[in-house]
Amino acid sequence: MPIRRKKPLPYPNCGRNIKKYRKMAGQSISDFAPKIGISAKYLSSLESCYQMPSITTLDKIASELHVTIERLLKDNPDQENDQKTKELIIETLDTLTNDELLFFYHVICKFTQLLNKRQDNPVE
Repeated sequence: MPIRRKKPLPYPNCGRNIKKYRKMAGQSISDFAPKIGISAKYLSSLESCYQMPSITTLDKIASELHVTIERLLKDNPDQENDQKTKELIIETLDTLTNDELLFFYHVICKFTQLLNKRQDNPVE
């Protein structure tokens, strides 16, 4: 049975962000935890939002995942970057020739296939 907290966490999305970036890095809990000097059980409790890591642990996690501490603490760390990325993609696509667009389309199709395979066999 999960532990119920008396007070809400100051950064409630921190655990979800840690899990998200760990999975993006292709790391399992059991592989990642020793790299930052904590137990897999403790990492699981952080990712499940039952506990907040110390600033030292948070710094180790951020360093190992190659993200900033701020990114781990934000409610929606990708929202601002997503909009900038969309705008940059649209600007770039507008400059491509038909042959370049066709090539880009094939790359995206292949990438989508790889992502779908990865979703069928996720890393825990």
